[in-house]
Amino acid sequence: MDLITLVMACAPFVSTNTMLAVIHEESRGNPWAINVNGKQRQRFRKPATYEEAVVESKRLIAAGANIDMGLTQINSATMMDLGLTVEQVFDPCTNVYAGGTVLTRNFVRASRKEPNQQVALQMAFSAYNTGSYSGGFRNGYVNKIVTRGLSTYGGY
Repeated sequence: MDLITLVMACAPFVSTNTMLAVIHEESRGNPWAINVNGKQRQRFRKPATYEEAVVESKRLIAAGANIDMGLTQINSATMMDLGLTVEQVFDPCTNVYAGGTVLTRNFVRASRKEPNQQVALQMAFSAYNTGSYSGGFRNGYVNKIVTRGLSTYGGY
């Protein structure tokens, strides 16, 4: 299934262009992508299959690593908050749904602080990336999502 169809089927509650921009920035469309966060970055083998991604992620989490996984780079702590398993996070549809859920929750919270919906959405992107409403502006993430959304997908 191509990414557009996947996003439309699995996260219909978020703009397709928005989710495509997030997926591009987070994983470049690699469903088996893993990123190790923090200063003590552990070495790991880049997975080429679902099975390798699951095994490597479980190993990293068991070793105490904080990692992001899959198309939308769901964080290992967020995965637990959403009640998901590593196996579920590497299912592309579940991953896109989870990413859409996190982004939507961030948007709802940001909208309580910011009445301008576009600014609130940008704050939601920031929180998606850094956990704060400002960190993603400082590190350039929000600009990348907005630029990608506008230039590649015709909007966000």
